[in-house]
Amino acid sequence: MLEWSKCLSPGGYIFPLNNGDYIYGTQTNPSTGWAFVIGRENSSGSIIWQKTYGNNASAIFKNMMACSDGGFIMTGITNYIDTDFTTHYGSWMNEDIAIIKLDSNGNKVWSKVIGGSGGEDVFSIVAAQYGGCYIIGTTSSNDYDCTGFHGGIEDLYLARLDCNGNLLWHRDLGGSGDEGYNGHCGGGTSDGKGGVLVVCGSSSGDGDVHHSIGGYDYWVVNVDSNNNVVWENSYGGPHGHESATSICKATDGSIWINGISGTPSGEVDTNYGLSGAWIVHIDSAGNYLGSKVLGGKGTNWGQMICQLAGGLVMAGGYYTRNGGLFNTLDSFGNSDVFLAILAPWNQTIVKQVSSTNSIAKIFPNPATNEVNIKMEQAGKYHLTISDVIGKIIYQANVNDKVQIPVKDWVKGMFYVQVSGEDGYRSVQKLMVE
Repeated sequence: MLEWSKCLSPGGYIFPLNNGDYIYGTQTNPSTGWAFVIGRENSSGSIIWQKTYGNNASAIFKNMMACSDGGFIMTGITNYIDTDFTTHYGSWMNEDIAIIKLDSNGNKVWSKVIGGSGGEDVFSIVAAQYGGCYIIGTTSSNDYDCTGFHGGIEDLYLARLDCNGNLLWHRDLGGSGDEGYNGHCGGGTSDGKGGVLVVCGSSSGDGDVHHSIGGYDYWVVNVDSNNNVVWENSYGGPHGHESATSICKATDGSIWINGISGTPSGEVDTNYGLSGAWIVHIDSAGNYLGSKVLGGKGTNWGQMICQLAGGLVMAGGYYTRNGGLFNTLDSFGNSDVFLAILAPWNQTIVKQVSSTNSIAKIFPNPATNEVNIKMEQAGKYHLTISDVIGKIIYQANVNDKVQIPVKDWVKGMFYVQVSGEDGYRSVQKLMVE
């Protein structure tokens, strides 16, 4: 029997407390002006306290993080200066990223505005290993807190703040295309080593994006705590439009991604409607392991993913029409939420490329002085060799074959990834002795 229910604005967050109370983060009703709202309610749904921040009627709440000291950090965007966000870059038409740290009772500890003369957005906040946080979003600026713009409409934006809200470093990530543009935002999670894993959609094939497949792809980049790119990779098909919205790291070290896929091609093997919720599984160095499309016969969009006990994975999102895998749409609404529990994948249900179905031959393997990599068919390929932690050792564009000296390499195992124009790729192991 339903005891009580509460409706929060889109993107609202709830954090349960030990005594049955919970903290919630949301925003005010747009009819009264936008502002951040944090509150505490008891187990019966009664409000204990509630506070509002960003009194300029344009502070739009986006996401929230619980801190180890019992407080919270709320993030969003703002167009104006007010008593809580006292800086604004550019005109009122361009948003800046607004961040506010609150204690366990919702009292303001500090606030911070990050931005440039263009427009910024924020779609994720991730706790840093030794205090502070990573702010993940997009930017179209090339000044103030957002420098190094690569071109296009927007770049991926990453900043690290310390526990007092001081900006330690920031960077634009992307290429001459677009990253996270037009609502195709992304997500982030800790890499378990002090750095952060960031995912979004990208149409670039240059700059920081070295493995473009074509069109709009999932793009994942691993950045360490000192602002160094450890590895990056793209996933999708040359004829589709793929954009990732969420990412999680599993206990076995592998990584799961959820988002949206378009026309089947490359690594996207099917579609049930106008778009699919596309779930991708990669290893800790970014190598593609497999993927699966979920959806009905309308628009389907994956928006969350997390690992459960026993190797299970839960994915969620929304769909707009019955058919395909979804057949219980509520006829009173325009869309319904879906939750799917996925069992551990094996090769019978996951599209996977192995050494027996590879694009290239590697010989000798193990290698001592040099290694030869020869394509099965002449064409245009991108070759990347990385070590076991994902650091890129060698990369090049190859048409037929290449011989690579390895006598000065550290002895051990490496991953050889070859991507073709058709969107297919193979990942093979290379041993250097």
